[in-house]
Amino acid sequence: MATNGPGAQYTFCTTYDAATRAAQVLSASSTIILHCQGRDLGLPDGELSIIALSDPAASEVFLLDVLLLCDKHNPALAPLFSLLERPDITKLVWDGRTYLLEIADTYGVLLQGVIDLQLVEVSTRGKKSEKNLRAQHTMRYFKCVADVLGAASTIPDDIHRLMGLNHCLALFQSGATEKGTYAPAAALHKKHGSAMWLLRPFPDDLQRHCVYNVKLISLIYARFRAKSKYLQHPEELKQMTTRYMEAYPTRELRALHVPLDLDKFLPLEVLTPCPRNTRRYKCVRCERMLIPASFPQHPVSDDDKDERCRLCTLLVLRCSKVKVKPGPVTGVSTAGLSYTLVSTYEQANAAAVALARHPTIILDCEGQDFGSSKGILSILSIGSYPPSDTIYLFDILALRDKHNPFLAPLLSLLRNPNINKLVWDGRSDFLELALTYDITIEGVLDIQLAEVMQRPTYLNTHSLTYFTKSKAVMKDIRNNPRLLDGIHRLLGLDSCAANLRVINALGGKDPAVTNLHRTDGGSMWLHRPLPAMLLDYAAHDIWLISRVADVLLPRVSVEQLREASARYMRVYPTREAKEAHVPLELSKFVPLDVVDAPLPGAPRYYCARCERTLSLSCFGTRQTPTEEAEGDSDTPVNVCSTVLTGPAFQRWTVCHLCVLIACRNLEVQTGPWEWTPLL
Repeated sequence: MATNGPGAQYTFCTTYDAATRAAQVLSASSTIILHCQGRDLGLPDGELSIIALSDPAASEVFLLDVLLLCDKHNPALAPLFSLLERPDITKLVWDGRTYLLEIADTYGVLLQGVIDLQLVEVSTRGKKSEKNLRAQHTMRYFKCVADVLGAASTIPDDIHRLMGLNHCLALFQSGATEKGTYAPAAALHKKHGSAMWLLRPFPDDLQRHCVYNVKLISLIYARFRAKSKYLQHPEELKQMTTRYMEAYPTRELRALHVPLDLDKFLPLEVLTPCPRNTRRYKCVRCERMLIPASFPQHPVSDDDKDERCRLCTLLVLRCSKVKVKPGPVTGVSTAGLSYTLVSTYEQANAAAVALARHPTIILDCEGQDFGSSKGILSILSIGSYPPSDTIYLFDILALRDKHNPFLAPLLSLLRNPNINKLVWDGRSDFLELALTYDITIEGVLDIQLAEVMQRPTYLNTHSLTYFTKSKAVMKDIRNNPRLLDGIHRLLGLDSCAANLRVINALGGKDPAVTNLHRTDGGSMWLHRPLPAMLLDYAAHDIWLISRVADVLLPRVSVEQLREASARYMRVYPTREAKEAHVPLELSKFVPLDVVDAPLPGAPRYYCARCERTLSLSCFGTRQTPTEEAEGDSDTPVNVCSTVLTGPAFQRWTVCHLCVLIACRNLEVQTGPWEWTPLL
């Protein structure tokens, strides 16, 4: 697909044939421009999305959709791989530190022949002085420690703060029409963060943004070419760029460097090659192996365990002088409700006091892989019901000290049985809260159970359709419809809202976020700062629960719902219990003995599949067959709520729900599934 971008013709390549043609066209040039975009490039959950390629003048730009061109074994990609690997074809980039890693991880291709124009800018700055505007970019960063350093010359000549492409163009006084940022892309980034690059169909605004960046690289390349000395040693620049890209051999190292501000600076030992066979030492902060010259001038020895490199020493010194007091992050959700991100204990105290004034609140949690061994709670969202005040998004990663006295009002709020907590499927949420803060949530009203308790007859098909995969199970159900008594397949919040017709033009959950949940298990909730897209998603869930509750709560007994919800929350006392149920597909159904309470004091029996102890009504039963009638008494008797005991009766060792699911999935029996006497 060819179209016009900002100042350049471009082709968006979504097929392997288009990628082949792009590589063939550009292979005729000795120099090309390379630009990559994706989610969190170089970080643990990084994913390459777009590779942009063009001639040096950016007159013809090709955008390759990596998410669609993901088959690295497709022979149609061979010309592209050859283009990227050829050292005789120069690839011009700006800040390509992560390109080597991402392209290698995605396609198994070693990128070669690269000149990073960001390094060209750094290597030509000259000495640091007040008259050197480019050198001042570094000096200004350390201005707060000037009294300690004593003089500007104290900052070593190999310490360089990196400059963005737009900033560099402004200093070189390139055309004013190309300065600034591409506004539509900036708006998308504010909403989605770097996850915007995974949106499909790929937005036109992001296509133009890629072309815009390629054009900027072309402009700065033209300016550098006009400076006779800037590009006169291309092979040295390529070697320098290789050292630059190899400074981040792993995603974990880059993840370590970003919060330490190291990504804002040129890594040491990049501009000039180090002498061979020189002993190296590990910096305890950046964890890089460096030669002695990269450390402060006091002796470096094997016994010196607290050694920091010169760059890390300066950054630590600056951090000790600069104290930032972050204010609360606020915003407005898609539904028009205001929200506040609570990230300090003082803010948490004030928010909990405000919420405690309401007799009913709404709770929802966000995080990574809830209920699994990798589970991490990230955000606790709480709003009043009916919605009135702001929605508070508690940053649990910043509020993990359960003994902090400022957190006491929040924990008291969660424990208070007199304050109703509306949730949607709170089983895993409350397990993570219990593990994080060692508390039991009281006063729960799970609206997902309210939907089941008032579900109309026509929605029984939601449970029935699950079993249509098995002809044998469907035959049994047709012969005995009561086999589905007490079997309730769960609905998601969006599906319920759609059935109740409470979703207006604003819609339900953000599909971009739900897709991310499916692909990475929710790890995006662990990044800080959280993008506006995720904050909006968390706040929007509170609004959506409130809309569904408006319809369902008047239809059920609140006290019955409270008792059923308490039983629901106890189904998963540990992460191991939840992990065991997921592959058995039990998490798709309301657990037995939850909606219908077992009789008080009645005996309970062990299910050999789900490993829960349940009332007798959850099992098939029969009279003990005589030797003469052994072959005629294999049909289970549905005893419903009647409790039968005594030696004259037997029960099946697997509960009704497990039997139906196991037969539907043709499971191989892994335990003693048989008739056993009632004791």
